[in-house]
Amino acid sequence: MMAGTAAAADSDSTDAAMRQLRDATRPQRSGSHLPNLAALRNLKDPALRPFFYQLAQHPEWAVQVHAVLGLAELGSDDSIDPWLVQQVSSQARGTLVAEALDSDLIGTEQMLQLLAWPLLEPRPSLMLAADLVTSDIEVEQAILEELAVASELDVALFASLMLGGEQVLEEATTRLSHSSGRERHLAMTNTLRLIRIYRPPAAAAWLDGLLDANPLSLTSDDRYWTLLALLNVDAELGMAAWRREVPSVPSRQTQVRYALLLMEAGLPTDAVARARLAIDSGDTLLDAMMRAGEAAALETPDCPRLVVALVETGHAASAEWAFRLLKRMDKALAIELLSMLAVLPDPGEGGIVHPRRQQVAIRAAEMLYEQDAKAALALLAAADDDSPQQEVLLLALLQAGSDDASLAAAGLRRIGVGHADAMTLLLAARGTTSLPTADRRALGIIAAGGGRVQQPLQTQAAWLYLKRMGLTERALAAVTNQ
Repeated sequence: MMAGTAAAADSDSTDAAMRQLRDATRPQRSGSHLPNLAALRNLKDPALRPFFYQLAQHPEWAVQVHAVLGLAELGSDDSIDPWLVQQVSSQARGTLVAEALDSDLIGTEQMLQLLAWPLLEPRPSLMLAADLVTSDIEVEQAILEELAVASELDVALFASLMLGGEQVLEEATTRLSHSSGRERHLAMTNTLRLIRIYRPPAAAAWLDGLLDANPLSLTSDDRYWTLLALLNVDAELGMAAWRREVPSVPSRQTQVRYALLLMEAGLPTDAVARARLAIDSGDTLLDAMMRAGEAAALETPDCPRLVVALVETGHAASAEWAFRLLKRMDKALAIELLSMLAVLPDPGEGGIVHPRRQQVAIRAAEMLYEQDAKAALALLAAADDDSPQQEVLLLALLQAGSDDASLAAAGLRRIGVGHADAMTLLLAARGTTSLPTADRRALGIIAAGGGRVQQPLQTQAAWLYLKRMGLTERALAAVTNQ
Protein backbone atom coordinates (compact mmCIF):
# COMPACT_ATOMS: atom_id res chain seq x y z
CA MET A 1 0.00 0.00 0.00
CA MET A 2 2.80 2.41 0.91
CA ALA A 3 4.60 1.59 -2.36
CA GLY A 4 1.42 2.44 -4.27
CA THR A 5 1.07 5.73 -2.40
CA ALA A 6 4.71 6.65 -3.14
CA ALA A 7 4.24 5.79 -6.83
CA ALA A 8 1.14 7.98 -7.00
CA ALA A 9 3.05 10.85 -5.36
CA ASP A 10 5.87 10.47 -7.86
CA SER A 11 3.34 10.48 -10.71
CA ASP A 12 1.71 13.65 -9.39
CA SER A 13 5.09 15.35 -9.01
CA THR A 14 6.08 14.30 -12.51
CA ASP A 15 2.88 15.77 -13.97
CA ALA A 16 3.37 18.98 -11.98
CA ALA A 17 7.03 19.28 -13.06
CA MET A 18 6.09 18.72 -16.71
CA ARG A 19 3.37 21.36 -16.45
CA GLN A 20 5.70 23.85 -14.74
CA LEU A 21 8.45 23.35 -17.31
CA ARG A 22 6.05 23.64 -20.23
CA ASP A 23 4.20 26.70 -18.89
CA ALA A 24 7.35 28.46 -17.71
CA THR A 25 9.01 28.30 -21.14
CA ARG A 26 5.92 29.14 -23.21
CA PRO A 27 6.22 32.71 -24.60
CA GLN A 28 4.16 35.25 -22.64
CA ARG A 29 3.30 38.83 -23.52
CA SER A 30 4.68 39.94 -20.16
CA GLY A 31 8.08 38.39 -20.96
CA SER A 32 7.88 36.25 -17.82
CA HIS A 33 9.24 33.28 -19.77
CA LEU A 34 12.62 34.98 -20.32
CA PRO A 35 13.86 34.76 -16.68
CA ASN A 36 12.87 31.09 -16.76
CA LEU A 37 14.96 30.50 -19.90
CA ALA A 38 17.85 32.32 -18.20
CA ALA A 39 17.43 30.00 -15.20
CA LEU A 40 17.67 26.93 -17.43
CA ARG A 41 20.76 28.39 -19.07
CA ASN A 42 22.24 28.90 -15.63
CA LEU A 43 22.12 25.14 -15.00
CA LYS A 44 24.74 24.66 -17.75
CA ASP A 45 23.39 21.16 -18.29
CA PRO A 46 24.57 19.51 -21.55
CA ALA A 47 21.28 17.60 -21.67
CA LEU A 48 19.58 20.94 -22.49
CA ARG A 49 21.52 21.35 -25.74
CA PRO A 50 18.67 20.02 -27.99
CA PHE A 51 16.28 22.40 -26.24
CA PHE A 52 18.43 25.42 -27.02
CA TYR A 53 18.97 24.33 -30.63
CA GLN A 54 15.19 24.21 -31.01
CA LEU A 55 14.79 27.66 -29.46
CA ALA A 56 17.41 29.17 -31.79
CA GLN A 57 14.73 28.90 -34.51
CA HIS A 58 12.04 30.56 -32.37
CA PRO A 59 10.27 33.59 -33.95
CA GLU A 60 10.79 35.77 -30.85
CA TRP A 61 14.18 37.51 -30.99
CA ALA A 62 14.74 37.55 -27.20
CA VAL A 63 14.26 33.77 -27.09
CA GLN A 64 16.82 33.40 -29.89
CA VAL A 65 19.32 35.35 -27.78
CA HIS A 66 18.91 33.00 -24.81
CA ALA A 67 19.19 29.98 -27.10
CA VAL A 68 22.46 30.97 -28.78
CA LEU A 69 24.02 32.12 -25.50
CA GLY A 70 22.87 28.90 -23.83
CA LEU A 71 24.60 26.85 -26.53
CA ALA A 72 27.76 28.96 -26.21
CA GLU A 73 27.85 28.35 -22.45
CA LEU A 74 27.60 24.61 -23.09
CA GLY A 75 30.32 24.58 -25.77
CA SER A 76 33.86 23.40 -25.24
CA ASP A 77 35.34 26.80 -26.10
CA ASP A 78 32.70 29.03 -24.40
CA SER A 79 32.11 30.97 -27.63
CA ILE A 80 29.01 31.73 -29.64
CA ASP A 81 28.68 29.97 -33.00
CA PRO A 82 29.05 32.58 -35.81
CA TRP A 83 26.85 30.48 -38.08
CA LEU A 84 24.01 30.57 -35.54
CA VAL A 85 24.46 34.32 -35.07
CA GLN A 86 23.99 34.73 -38.82
CA GLN A 87 20.71 32.75 -38.72
CA VAL A 88 18.88 34.79 -36.07
CA SER A 89 16.97 38.04 -36.55
CA SER A 90 18.85 41.34 -36.83
CA GLN A 91 17.49 42.52 -33.46
CA ALA A 92 18.68 39.33 -31.80
CA ARG A 93 22.06 39.62 -33.52
CA GLY A 94 22.82 43.07 -32.11
CA THR A 95 21.92 41.99 -28.57
CA LEU A 96 23.80 38.70 -28.99
CA VAL A 97 27.05 40.39 -29.96
CA ALA A 98 26.77 42.88 -27.09
CA GLU A 99 26.00 40.13 -24.55
CA ALA A 100 28.74 37.86 -25.90
CA LEU A 101 31.34 40.62 -25.67
CA ASP A 102 30.22 41.56 -22.16
CA SER A 103 30.29 37.92 -20.98
CA ASP A 104 33.48 36.85 -22.77
CA LEU A 105 31.51 34.39 -24.89
CA ILE A 106 33.18 35.27 -28.17
CA GLY A 107 36.79 34.69 -29.21
CA THR A 108 38.97 36.59 -31.65
CA GLU A 109 38.44 34.02 -34.41
CA GLN A 110 34.66 34.26 -34.11
CA MET A 111 34.81 38.07 -34.00
CA LEU A 112 36.86 38.27 -37.20
CA GLN A 113 34.59 35.73 -38.90
CA LEU A 114 31.47 37.76 -38.07
CA LEU A 115 33.08 41.07 -38.97
CA ALA A 116 33.94 39.68 -42.41
CA TRP A 117 30.31 38.67 -43.02
CA PRO A 118 28.92 41.25 -45.52
CA LEU A 119 25.38 41.18 -44.08
CA LEU A 120 26.35 42.07 -40.51
CA GLU A 121 24.56 45.22 -39.37
CA PRO A 122 26.55 48.41 -38.56
CA ARG A 123 26.01 48.40 -34.78
CA PRO A 124 27.34 44.88 -34.03
CA SER A 125 30.09 45.53 -36.60
CA LEU A 126 31.14 48.61 -34.64
CA MET A 127 31.21 46.74 -31.32
CA LEU A 128 33.33 43.95 -32.78
CA ALA A 129 35.71 46.38 -34.48
CA ALA A 130 36.10 48.46 -31.30
CA ASP A 131 36.83 45.38 -29.20
CA LEU A 132 39.41 44.09 -31.68
CA VAL A 133 41.19 47.45 -31.97
CA THR A 134 41.29 47.78 -28.17
CA SER A 135 42.95 44.34 -28.07
CA ASP A 136 45.58 45.55 -30.58
CA ILE A 137 44.16 43.38 -33.37
CA GLU A 138 44.17 45.10 -36.75
CA VAL A 139 40.84 45.90 -38.39
CA GLU A 140 40.65 46.87 -42.05
CA GLN A 141 40.52 50.65 -42.51
CA ALA A 142 37.76 50.23 -45.09
CA ILE A 143 35.46 48.74 -42.42
CA LEU A 144 35.86 51.76 -40.14
CA GLU A 145 35.46 54.17 -43.05
CA GLU A 146 32.20 52.51 -44.03
CA LEU A 147 30.94 52.63 -40.45
CA ALA A 148 31.85 56.35 -40.23
CA VAL A 149 29.18 57.12 -42.84
CA ALA A 150 26.54 54.72 -41.48
CA SER A 151 22.96 55.95 -41.24
CA GLU A 152 22.97 55.27 -37.48
CA LEU A 153 24.37 58.51 -36.05
CA ASP A 154 25.96 56.99 -32.95
CA VAL A 155 27.70 54.33 -35.05
CA ALA A 156 29.06 56.95 -37.46
CA LEU A 157 30.21 59.18 -34.61
CA PHE A 158 32.13 56.52 -32.70
CA ALA A 159 33.65 55.08 -35.89
CA SER A 160 34.88 58.59 -36.69
CA LEU A 161 36.49 58.79 -33.25
CA MET A 162 38.21 55.45 -33.90
CA LEU A 163 39.51 56.72 -37.25
CA GLY A 164 40.67 60.04 -35.79
CA GLY A 165 41.67 62.88 -38.07
CA GLU A 166 40.44 66.45 -37.77
CA GLN A 167 38.31 66.47 -40.91
CA VAL A 168 36.56 63.20 -40.12
CA LEU A 169 35.69 64.36 -36.61
CA GLU A 170 34.57 67.78 -37.83
CA GLU A 171 32.19 66.16 -40.31
CA ALA A 172 30.80 63.87 -37.61
CA THR A 173 30.31 66.77 -35.19
CA THR A 174 28.57 68.82 -37.87
CA ARG A 175 26.24 65.93 -38.61
CA LEU A 176 25.53 65.63 -34.90
CA SER A 177 24.74 69.35 -34.58
CA HIS A 178 22.24 69.14 -37.46
CA SER A 179 20.35 66.20 -35.96
CA SER A 180 17.07 66.45 -34.04
CA GLY A 181 17.18 66.87 -30.27
CA ARG A 182 16.13 63.28 -29.51
CA GLU A 183 18.46 61.76 -32.10
CA ARG A 184 21.35 63.87 -30.82
CA HIS A 185 20.71 62.87 -27.21
CA LEU A 186 20.60 59.16 -28.05
CA ALA A 187 23.71 59.40 -30.20
CA MET A 188 25.60 61.25 -27.48
CA THR A 189 24.48 58.79 -24.78
CA ASN A 190 25.61 55.75 -26.77
CA THR A 191 28.84 57.38 -27.94
CA LEU A 192 29.86 58.49 -24.43
CA ARG A 193 29.21 54.97 -23.13
CA LEU A 194 31.42 53.48 -25.84
CA ILE A 195 34.15 56.06 -25.15
CA ARG A 196 34.24 55.02 -21.49
CA ILE A 197 34.58 51.37 -22.51
CA TYR A 198 37.06 51.59 -25.40
CA ARG A 199 38.83 54.96 -24.88
CA PRO A 200 39.81 55.85 -28.46
CA PRO A 201 42.82 58.25 -28.45
CA ALA A 202 41.01 60.94 -30.46
CA ALA A 203 38.20 61.17 -27.91
CA ALA A 204 39.98 63.36 -25.32
CA ALA A 205 40.46 66.44 -27.50
CA TRP A 206 36.98 66.04 -29.01
CA LEU A 207 35.28 65.81 -25.60
CA ASP A 208 37.28 68.76 -24.23
CA GLY A 209 36.22 70.82 -27.24
CA LEU A 210 32.57 69.98 -26.66
CA LEU A 211 32.79 71.21 -23.07
CA ASP A 212 34.92 74.28 -23.79
CA ALA A 213 33.43 75.68 -27.01
CA ASN A 214 30.04 73.92 -26.63
CA PRO A 215 29.33 73.69 -30.39
CA LEU A 216 26.38 71.37 -29.74
CA SER A 217 24.68 73.51 -27.07
CA LEU A 218 24.87 70.60 -24.63
CA THR A 219 22.33 70.39 -21.84
CA SER A 220 23.62 70.33 -18.25
CA ASP A 221 22.95 66.59 -18.12
CA ASP A 222 24.85 66.01 -21.38
CA ARG A 223 27.75 68.09 -20.05
CA TYR A 224 27.89 65.91 -16.93
CA TRP A 225 28.20 62.66 -18.91
CA THR A 226 30.63 64.26 -21.34
CA LEU A 227 32.81 65.27 -18.39
CA LEU A 228 32.68 61.72 -17.00
CA ALA A 229 33.89 60.35 -20.34
CA LEU A 230 36.68 62.93 -20.48
CA LEU A 231 37.85 62.09 -16.94
CA ASN A 232 38.02 58.44 -18.00
CA VAL A 233 40.16 59.01 -21.09
CA ASP A 234 42.36 61.92 -19.94
CA ALA A 235 42.56 62.71 -16.22
CA GLU A 236 44.51 65.96 -16.67
CA LEU A 237 42.14 67.49 -19.21
CA GLY A 238 39.22 66.07 -17.27
CA MET A 239 40.24 67.67 -13.96
CA ALA A 240 40.69 71.06 -15.61
CA ALA A 241 37.18 70.73 -17.05
CA TRP A 242 35.84 69.47 -13.70
CA ARG A 243 37.05 72.62 -11.96
CA ARG A 244 35.35 74.75 -14.64
CA GLU A 245 32.09 72.82 -14.45
CA VAL A 246 31.55 72.77 -10.66
CA PRO A 247 29.31 75.76 -9.73
CA SER A 248 30.73 78.25 -7.25
CA VAL A 249 27.86 77.50 -4.86
CA PRO A 250 26.95 73.87 -5.56
CA SER A 251 23.67 72.38 -4.40
CA ARG A 252 23.80 69.14 -2.42
CA GLN A 253 22.70 67.20 -5.48
CA THR A 254 25.54 68.78 -7.43
CA GLN A 255 27.99 67.96 -4.65
CA VAL A 256 27.00 64.29 -4.76
CA ARG A 257 27.09 64.06 -8.56
CA TYR A 258 30.46 65.76 -8.97
CA ALA A 259 31.99 63.77 -6.12
CA LEU A 260 30.85 60.62 -7.93
CA LEU A 261 32.59 61.85 -11.08
CA LEU A 262 35.94 61.85 -9.31
CA MET A 263 35.27 58.46 -7.76
CA GLU A 264 34.29 56.92 -11.10
CA ALA A 265 37.48 58.22 -12.69
CA GLY A 266 39.62 56.89 -9.82
CA LEU A 267 40.89 60.37 -8.95
CA PRO A 268 41.69 61.57 -5.40
CA THR A 269 38.77 63.02 -3.42
CA ASP A 270 41.16 64.93 -1.20
CA ALA A 271 40.98 68.17 0.77
CA VAL A 272 41.20 70.21 -2.46
CA ALA A 273 38.15 68.39 -3.85
CA ARG A 274 36.30 68.86 -0.55
CA ALA A 275 36.97 72.58 -0.63
CA ARG A 276 35.96 72.93 -4.29
CA LEU A 277 32.68 71.14 -3.57
CA ALA A 278 32.19 73.03 -0.28
CA ILE A 279 31.54 69.78 1.60
CA ASP A 280 30.64 69.96 5.27
CA SER A 281 32.30 67.15 7.25
CA GLY A 282 28.99 66.69 9.08
CA ASP A 283 27.29 65.39 5.92
CA THR A 284 27.31 61.61 6.46
CA LEU A 285 26.91 60.57 2.81
CA LEU A 286 29.35 63.05 1.29
CA ASP A 287 31.90 62.41 4.01
CA ALA A 288 31.66 58.66 3.36
CA MET A 289 32.01 59.28 -0.40
CA MET A 290 35.11 61.41 0.09
CA ARG A 291 36.75 58.90 2.40
CA ALA A 292 35.98 55.89 0.20
CA GLY A 293 36.99 57.71 -2.98
CA GLU A 294 40.32 58.79 -1.54
CA ALA A 295 41.09 55.29 -0.21
CA ALA A 296 40.15 53.73 -3.56
CA ALA A 297 42.29 56.15 -5.55
CA LEU A 298 45.32 55.44 -3.34
CA GLU A 299 44.47 51.74 -2.75
CA THR A 300 45.04 52.06 0.98
CA PRO A 301 44.61 48.97 3.23
CA ASP A 302 41.44 50.40 4.78
CA CYS A 303 39.80 50.80 1.35
CA PRO A 304 37.41 47.79 1.73
CA ARG A 305 36.19 48.99 5.14
CA LEU A 306 35.56 52.53 3.89
CA VAL A 307 33.79 51.35 0.73
CA VAL A 308 31.51 49.10 2.81
CA ALA A 309 30.77 52.03 5.13
CA LEU A 310 29.70 54.02 2.05
CA VAL A 311 27.49 51.18 0.77
CA GLU A 312 25.82 50.96 4.19
CA THR A 313 24.55 54.53 3.75
CA GLY A 314 22.08 53.06 1.24
CA HIS A 315 23.12 55.36 -1.61
CA ALA A 316 22.34 53.30 -4.74
CA ALA A 317 24.79 55.08 -7.07
CA SER A 318 27.64 54.56 -4.61
CA ALA A 319 26.84 50.85 -4.37
CA GLU A 320 27.06 50.58 -8.16
CA TRP A 321 30.36 52.44 -8.06
CA ALA A 322 31.68 49.94 -5.52
CA PHE A 323 31.13 47.06 -7.96
CA ARG A 324 32.77 48.95 -10.83
CA LEU A 325 35.68 49.73 -8.51
CA LEU A 326 36.38 46.00 -8.13
CA LYS A 327 37.58 45.81 -11.74
CA ARG A 328 40.57 48.04 -11.03
CA MET A 329 41.37 46.96 -7.46
CA ASP A 330 44.25 44.77 -6.34
CA LYS A 331 42.91 41.18 -6.23
CA ALA A 332 43.51 40.70 -2.51
CA LEU A 333 41.71 43.94 -1.66
CA ALA A 334 38.89 43.05 -4.07
CA ILE A 335 38.35 39.67 -2.38
CA GLU A 336 38.37 41.34 1.03
CA LEU A 337 35.79 43.87 -0.15
CA LEU A 338 33.56 41.18 -1.68
CA SER A 339 33.76 39.10 1.51
CA MET A 340 32.56 42.10 3.52
CA LEU A 341 29.80 43.09 1.09
CA ALA A 342 28.51 39.50 1.00
CA VAL A 343 27.73 39.66 4.73
CA LEU A 344 24.43 41.30 5.65
CA PRO A 345 24.65 44.08 8.25
CA ASP A 346 22.92 43.88 11.60
CA PRO A 347 19.24 44.64 10.84
CA GLY A 348 18.87 46.73 13.98
CA GLU A 349 15.60 47.33 15.78
CA GLY A 350 13.40 46.79 12.71
CA GLY A 351 14.83 43.33 12.19
CA ILE A 352 14.83 43.63 8.38
CA VAL A 353 17.73 44.40 6.04
CA HIS A 354 16.76 46.64 3.12
CA PRO A 355 16.12 44.59 -0.08
CA ARG A 356 18.67 46.70 -1.96
CA ARG A 357 21.37 45.72 0.54
CA GLN A 358 20.34 42.09 0.16
CA GLN A 359 20.84 42.35 -3.59
CA VAL A 360 24.30 43.84 -2.99
CA ALA A 361 25.15 40.85 -0.78
CA ILE A 362 23.91 38.33 -3.38
CA ARG A 363 25.87 40.01 -6.15
CA ALA A 364 29.00 40.22 -4.00
CA ALA A 365 28.76 36.57 -2.93
CA GLU A 366 28.39 35.43 -6.53
CA MET A 367 31.45 37.44 -7.59
CA LEU A 368 33.36 36.19 -4.53
CA TYR A 369 32.64 32.58 -5.51
CA GLU A 370 34.07 33.25 -8.98
CA GLN A 371 37.27 34.75 -7.53
CA ASP A 372 37.72 32.71 -4.35
CA ALA A 373 35.35 29.74 -4.06
CA LYS A 374 36.77 28.67 -0.70
CA ALA A 375 36.03 32.04 0.86
CA ALA A 376 32.43 31.98 -0.40
CA LEU A 377 31.84 28.41 0.78
CA ALA A 378 33.32 29.30 4.18
CA LEU A 379 30.74 32.08 4.54
CA LEU A 380 27.99 29.59 3.68
CA ALA A 381 29.25 27.07 6.24
CA ALA A 382 29.32 29.78 8.94
CA ALA A 383 25.81 31.12 8.23
CA ASP A 384 23.02 30.17 10.63
CA ASP A 385 20.45 27.67 9.32
CA ASP A 386 17.37 29.28 7.75
CA SER A 387 18.83 32.76 8.30
CA PRO A 388 18.58 35.64 5.77
CA GLN A 389 22.37 35.38 5.45
CA GLN A 390 22.15 31.71 4.45
CA GLU A 391 19.42 32.50 1.90
CA VAL A 392 21.53 35.27 0.36
CA LEU A 393 24.54 32.98 -0.02
CA LEU A 394 22.46 30.12 -1.42
CA LEU A 395 20.92 32.41 -4.03
CA ALA A 396 24.38 33.59 -5.03
CA LEU A 397 25.71 30.04 -5.35
CA LEU A 398 22.65 29.04 -7.35
CA GLN A 399 23.61 31.80 -9.79
CA ALA A 400 27.23 30.62 -9.93
CA GLY A 401 26.64 26.86 -9.74
CA SER A 402 29.36 24.20 -9.68
CA ASP A 403 30.02 20.73 -8.29
CA ASP A 404 31.90 22.26 -5.33
CA ALA A 405 28.90 24.44 -4.45
CA SER A 406 26.56 21.47 -4.85
CA LEU A 407 28.69 19.33 -2.55
CA ALA A 408 28.77 22.12 0.04
CA ALA A 409 24.99 22.43 -0.12
CA ALA A 410 24.55 18.67 0.25
CA GLY A 411 26.25 18.90 3.65
CA LEU A 412 23.89 21.56 5.03
CA ARG A 413 21.14 20.55 7.46
CA ARG A 414 17.60 20.47 5.99
CA ILE A 415 14.45 19.90 7.98
CA GLY A 416 11.77 20.37 5.31
CA VAL A 417 11.03 22.38 2.17
CA GLY A 418 11.14 25.88 3.62
CA HIS A 419 12.71 28.64 1.53
CA ALA A 420 16.33 28.08 2.59
CA ASP A 421 15.86 24.29 2.59
CA ALA A 422 14.44 24.41 -0.93
CA MET A 423 17.38 26.44 -2.24
CA THR A 424 19.83 24.12 -0.49
CA LEU A 425 18.23 21.10 -2.13
CA LEU A 426 18.19 22.82 -5.53
CA LEU A 427 21.90 23.52 -5.27
CA ALA A 428 22.65 19.96 -4.19
CA ALA A 429 20.51 18.54 -7.02
CA ARG A 430 22.61 20.40 -9.61
CA GLY A 431 25.61 18.26 -8.71
CA THR A 432 26.54 14.83 -10.02
CA THR A 433 26.13 12.86 -6.79
CA SER A 434 23.03 10.73 -6.30
CA LEU A 435 20.09 12.03 -4.28
CA PRO A 436 18.25 9.99 -1.63
CA THR A 437 14.67 9.10 -2.51
CA ALA A 438 13.35 11.56 0.08
CA ASP A 439 15.32 14.40 -1.51
CA ARG A 440 14.06 13.52 -4.99
CA ARG A 441 10.50 13.69 -3.71
CA ALA A 442 11.20 17.00 -1.97
CA LEU A 443 12.56 18.27 -5.29
CA GLY A 444 9.26 17.27 -6.91
CA ILE A 445 7.37 19.22 -4.25
CA ILE A 446 9.47 22.32 -5.00
CA ALA A 447 8.83 21.89 -8.74
CA ALA A 448 5.11 21.78 -7.98
CA GLY A 449 5.25 25.10 -6.12
CA GLY A 450 6.33 24.10 -2.61
CA GLY A 451 9.28 25.78 -0.94
CA ARG A 452 8.20 29.35 -1.79
CA VAL A 453 10.94 29.84 -4.37
CA GLN A 454 10.64 32.25 -7.28
CA GLN A 455 9.44 30.85 -10.60
CA PRO A 456 12.89 30.72 -12.27
CA LEU A 457 14.12 28.49 -9.44
CA GLN A 458 10.91 26.47 -9.60
CA THR A 459 11.63 25.96 -13.32
CA GLN A 460 15.10 24.71 -12.45
CA ALA A 461 13.57 22.36 -9.89
CA ALA A 462 11.17 20.97 -12.50
CA TRP A 463 14.00 20.18 -14.91
CA LEU A 464 16.25 18.73 -12.22
CA TYR A 465 13.44 16.57 -10.81
CA LEU A 466 12.55 15.15 -14.22
CA LYS A 467 16.21 14.52 -14.99
CA ARG A 468 16.74 12.77 -11.64
CA MET A 469 13.70 10.62 -12.40
CA GLY A 470 15.22 9.56 -15.75
CA LEU A 471 12.63 11.52 -17.75
CA THR A 472 14.94 13.85 -19.70
CA GLU A 473 13.50 12.91 -23.09
CA ARG A 474 9.93 13.48 -21.93
CA ALA A 475 10.94 16.81 -20.45
CA LEU A 476 12.57 17.92 -23.69
CA ALA A 477 9.51 16.84 -25.64
CA ALA A 478 7.31 18.88 -23.31
CA VAL A 479 9.18 22.13 -24.00
CA THR A 480 10.13 21.72 -27.66
CA ASN A 481 6.72 20.74 -29.04
CA GLN A 482 4.77 23.78 -27.87
